[in-house]
Amino acid sequence: MAKTRTATAYGGTLKLKLYERKKTGKLVPCPGEAHSNPHIDNCMLCMPRWGEIEERAPIDFGEARLLGQAVPFSGMSHQEHDVAQALTKSDGALQLMVEEKLRGGNLASYYVLAWKELL
Repeated sequence: MAKTRTATAYGGTLKLKLYERKKTGKLVPCPGEAHSNPHIDNCMLCMPRWGEIEERAPIDFGEARLLGQAVPFSGMSHQEHDVAQALTKSDGALQLMVEEKLRGGNLASYYVLAWKELL
């Protein structure tokens, strides 16, 4: 089931369902800086499995659009980011900032790729 988040856009608030990347079941080397820098002793990417992370399938932008889900920019590969940027220029996609309230009253914000029909 897709997570629902609140996005602030165009002076209003709307609910967006977020696309969740599927896991392939394979473990791959972690790309975190801690593994190449002897001065860093922990890695937030692969914790608690030091040095390995679960591989995720590439983002299927078409599937996300059909399901009416926004795609978070965080965690995108360079190629996926380039595709997302191209979609904003040619296919009616928008970059929206999502604000999410966390425990303790803190606020997290990040960008997602959403299509105009979701607005």
